[in-house]
Amino acid sequence: LDAIDSNQEFVGNYVTAYFGKQGGTAGPVYVGAIICFLFVLGIFLVKDNLKWWLLAATVVSVFLSWGSNFAGFSHFFFNYFPGYNKFRAVSMILVIAELTMPILAMLTIREIVKDPGIIKAKIKLFYLAFALTGGLSLITWLMPTTFSDPATDENRADVTQTMENRGIDKSKQDAIIGDVEQARIAIVKSDAMRSFLFILLAAGLLFVYSRKPFSMPILAGALGVLMLIDMYGVASRYLSDTKGNYQEVKTNSFQPTAADIEIRKDKDPDYRVLNLTVNTWADGSTSYFHKSIGGYHGAKLKRIQELYDSSLTYDIRRVGNSFGQNATDSSIQATLARQSNIDMLNVKYLINGYYDEKRNVVYYPIENRSACGHAWFVRESKIVDDADAELAAVRNFAPLKTAIIDKKFESQISGFKPIYDSAAYIKLLSYEPNDLKYESSASSDQLAVFSEIYYDKGWNVYVDGKLSTYMRADYVLRAMKVPAGKHQIEFKFEPSFYYTGEKIALVGSLLLFLFIGGGIYMDRKERKAASPKAA
Repeated sequence: LDAIDSNQEFVGNYVTAYFGKQGGTAGPVYVGAIICFLFVLGIFLVKDNLKWWLLAATVVSVFLSWGSNFAGFSHFFFNYFPGYNKFRAVSMILVIAELTMPILAMLTIREIVKDPGIIKAKIKLFYLAFALTGGLSLITWLMPTTFSDPATDENRADVTQTMENRGIDKSKQDAIIGDVEQARIAIVKSDAMRSFLFILLAAGLLFVYSRKPFSMPILAGALGVLMLIDMYGVASRYLSDTKGNYQEVKTNSFQPTAADIEIRKDKDPDYRVLNLTVNTWADGSTSYFHKSIGGYHGAKLKRIQELYDSSLTYDIRRVGNSFGQNATDSSIQATLARQSNIDMLNVKYLINGYYDEKRNVVYYPIENRSACGHAWFVRESKIVDDADAELAAVRNFAPLKTAIIDKKFESQISGFKPIYDSAAYIKLLSYEPNDLKYESSASSDQLAVFSEIYYDKGWNVYVDGKLSTYMRADYVLRAMKVPAGKHQIEFKFEPSFYYTGEKIALVGSLLLFLFIGGGIYMDRKERKAASPKAA
């Protein structure tokens, strides 16, 4: 990136080096250039039929890791192989290749050590293996855009979106995109030449060994050192800082900004925060200080993901776009009031930022005055036919007035129409992740919506200590009919499968100790019985 001048900070800090078709990647699955060379060479030299199983497993693993880029193959496994659809990312299947490729590489070394002359006897195959790995690396270095192009419309769109999120002026965007493409090509060329050199050194070492064999420990040690240097060089990109020092995970990894400090003055026990200065769905810093509306989790509830994809992402984008040069507090609040998903999820604060004269980011909080709060009584319910209709309905509605309810829950409110009571209230008394307590008061039966995610596999609700029922509303939230009068409402997480698992674990632990104790007892008994005979 040294060749990039004025845009170096942006390109280096805010644009990823990766530009392929994998949706999100934090690091590569890297087995090493030398292992790849030995793996290909092993296909030609290893005589054991095990190599075909290793090759087949590797190929299947790579094909499956392509996911939607080889959709027919991937969908076949997804639909017909038990357990395969439980993996959170298709790239996880590459763990098979990470096992099979080194095994075949080691079998290759064993074959050469047993018969060094095998390389001389099959020199054309040796050159072919080198061409398929080292030659391919050299071609990539000479023509870096042959197999991947950082200048595709898709890649440009990703960079453009990042620039817009960072507030980069449109007049500068073309120049920055050009710099990004130059930087990515430089990275490809650098790694291609790096791989070529490692393969060349490994191939040269084996070639010399085949002509004048030296001791096997020297060969193993030399190859081991080359592999270690290769693997360390890549690993250090992800495990160390720019100075080569290993990073330690510390409790103070995230430092609060002025916006974080200001928001944390609010002693409300339960509200959510939207940080507009980061990638909403890949950020962990906001969750360190607040209950974030975003963040990342590999096992996210599908219903939450569907809400994000269908409407919440667009709500967030519209809010972000409202912070223009002529934006005022009233215009921003007006935009927030129209984003029903943000309001119903009780996003009480937003974090935004701007660059000062020294190009430092200044963060500041915005209170969302239209947030619905922890829970509220609605004036009406709207029954829809199915989940698809429910998802479509929550894209634009008035959450404080209407509850969108799937027809499957209609029996719980059949014939019920809440009567508006201006004096009625429902408020949160205490909050724990597994125990939420509310107080309600109304002169007539009401329909309450709670800004908590609906999950019936473990969550129970109690009214004045008695088990009651609740339903799903607004696609992801909880709702229930609350009787007239003053009541204590409590949601508790009491998953029966957890308690069952605890009992099974206890029984298993007891059996383990019994087996160990029994084994010790039997051993001593046998020793005691054998001692007189020995005498």
